[in-house]
Amino acid sequence: MEPQAEVGCRVVVTGLTTQTQYNGLIGTVISWDGAKGRACVKLDSGEGEEGLLLKPTNLLAAGAEPSAPPRKPFILFLHGLGDTGDGWAHLPHALRGHATHIRYSFPDAPVQPVSCNGGYRMTSWMDLQAIPVELGSADDVAGLEASRTTIHSLIDDEIANGTPSTDIVLGGFSQGGAMALFAGFTYHKPLAGIVCLSGWPAVMDNLVQRVKSGANAHTPAFVAHGKHDEVVLPSCGSKASELLKHAGVPTLFVTYPMGHSSCPSEMEDLNDWLLSLLGERCALMK
Repeated sequence: MEPQAEVGCRVVVTGLTTQTQYNGLIGTVISWDGAKGRACVKLDSGEGEEGLLLKPTNLLAAGAEPSAPPRKPFILFLHGLGDTGDGWAHLPHALRGHATHIRYSFPDAPVQPVSCNGGYRMTSWMDLQAIPVELGSADDVAGLEASRTTIHSLIDDEIANGTPSTDIVLGGFSQGGAMALFAGFTYHKPLAGIVCLSGWPAVMDNLVQRVKSGANAHTPAFVAHGKHDEVVLPSCGSKASELLKHAGVPTLFVTYPMGHSSCPSEMEDLNDWLLSLLGERCALMK
């Protein structure tokens, strides 16, 4: 017998899908019918004069707060240079299977001058000196750190709202992917996973040390790149994978016959990888 079904317990009726007029009413358990697995509740209002036979799951100890339903796993995805969050709003539809059991957020980068475009102001997580991005390209460390603070705050807010950090995936495309690696592997709590699509390893010289000393040293990473990418050279993706593996991160690295873009097979692989991380949690949402 559940504690709230014990004789004499003060209870609140809750969760009835029929006789819903009784939900929220307070009463006292006056007897227990073990054969039926029901408690007889005498309502203070006098309704149901002989008492109501109710399942223990429809009784909440008076004064107790109903438990909140579990929050769905959460993906925070960062767009590329000059794009907006709306540019990746199709992601839930591209990921087959459990898209409805995952929550998504696609924040916009700040608008700022970008050197590789002659100082033109556009959405950008950090400044870029030149395109194509290649190994050894200069990093805008101040811009990376400023955006990292913003991204960490977004993750903090999600955790404060009840999502465990281990149910959160941080990902991004192009400079958003570089940002996801930089912010994800420096976050102070373990995340579920980190995704870098067509990105690069920013501040590469101490990346291995940063990863090994952080809370996400064992957080899985999905790194993907186009074999024909002329915007962020393919060597950037392979180097990111190499460094993460050297740091001990379980890393899946996949390349595709494409340029600086995405493709259905990449989305299928990402979906399967996410399912391996979040599938059990998604099943709880059904």
